[in-house]
Formats: sequence, C-alpha cells, structure tokens
Amino acid sequence: MPDPVEPAAPIESNVARGRLGIPEDGRYVGCVGALDRRKGVDLLIHAFAKAQLSARDRLLLVGPHEPYVADLLRCPYRELVRSGRIISIDRFVSQEEFESAVASVDVVCTPYPAHIGSASIVIRAAAARKFVLGSDFGWIGAMIRRFALGRACRVTDPLEFARALTESLAEAQDFALGEAARRFVKFHSPENFAACWTAYSRDRIGKPHAPGRVDWEWVSEALDAPSVSS
Repeated sequence: MPDPVEPAAPIESNVARGRLGIPEDGRYVGCVGALDRRKGVDLLIHAFAKAQLSARDRLLLVGPHEPYVADLLRCPYRELVRSGRIISIDRFVSQEEFESAVASVDVVCTPYPAHIGSASIVIRAAAARKFVLGSDFGWIGAMIRRFALGRACRVTDPLEFARALTESLAEAQDFALGEAARRFVKFHSPENFAACWTAYSRDRIGKPHAPGRVDWEWVSEALDAPSVSS
C-alpha cells in the first residue's frame, strides 16, 4: 500500500533558504521533523562533527529537539552552532517551513538506526528530487538501494557515517531520479493511495478501478527494464 505524501511546490534551494533566514551559500545536509535519538539525530551530529567538510558545509536541524539532542548542541558541539556550521531550528514548524527545509538542503538525512516500516520523509525527499543519505537498516536502506535514491550506510559506525556524509554531499551535486524512482514517487501519491484503498470495494460492486491507479508491480517493472543508451 502507498504511504501518501502530498506533493510540494518546487522551490529553488536559495529561495527556500531565504524563507528560513539561513545562509544561502554552501552545501547543506538536513534532518527535519521530531529530532530525537530514535531517529539517530545524535549519531548524525557526531558524524557531521567528524566528517571532512569545508567551512561552508552545514548541518540543518529543523523541528522540535529531544532534550538530549538539544544538550549536545549546547555543550560538546556549541562551537559548531556558534560558528554557523550547525543551524538549529528547535520548534514546531509550519508546513511551508517544513517544505522549505527539505527544499533548502542538498542531502536529506534519515539516520534512523532501527526503524521498522516506511518513512515518509524518504518519499518526500525523493518527490523533491533530493539525494537521501539513510540508515542501511530495514525499509529505509532497502528503498534507497533499490530505487537509487542516494546512499545507505551503517549509521552506528561513526567513521563510516562521517565518510558517507562527505561522499553524499559531493554526489548530490549531479543527482537525478531515474525512472524507477519516479514511479516510486507516483505510487506514493495521495491520489494513488485513495485508488489502491478503494480497489477491493470497486471490485466487489463491479466498478472499474479509479483512473490512474498504479500498483507495486508497475513500480517494480522499471527495475527490470533494460537501460537504453543514447
């Protein structure tokens, strides 16, 4: 079944950064939503501090911070915050701000170390055509690899995670969705969610499926299709 994600209007990264009031230059890796240890945000902060990055590479954290995460930024990593390398927006944000946060970064990070099931932020990042760096565990790791959405790594290994951050920011500059990834995004649209949920009821009363309905087999077909060289 689809995990419905509302499409966001396309926004240029510099415009999105301006809306958030953050520096418009440089490269960003970002994590948005409720930011806590369950989502591996502490692991992300540690890895960012270790990564070989330039002074214009920044970590953007948007959403309410768990006290433990907030304490990391106040104490051991306060210099990264003071210098502007880590930008923290520690509060609930509007939908427009949430979408601007996704649009403003080069890499959306989903470091959930032991997450079970789908994670809508991965779908949202793909819909925004953003490179995803995520945990290699479970659904997140499987979807990133299967649909070439970015890179998956062992987020519990600080050195591997740090290397992945460096490499992901470089790879994101030329990132583009393939056909399978575009189908992955379409499958998870709200319209297709409704079409899939009503398919059985429509069958029972003899009605055709909703127009435009696509199933997971249609998504998977793109993975098996031969590539066409120009």
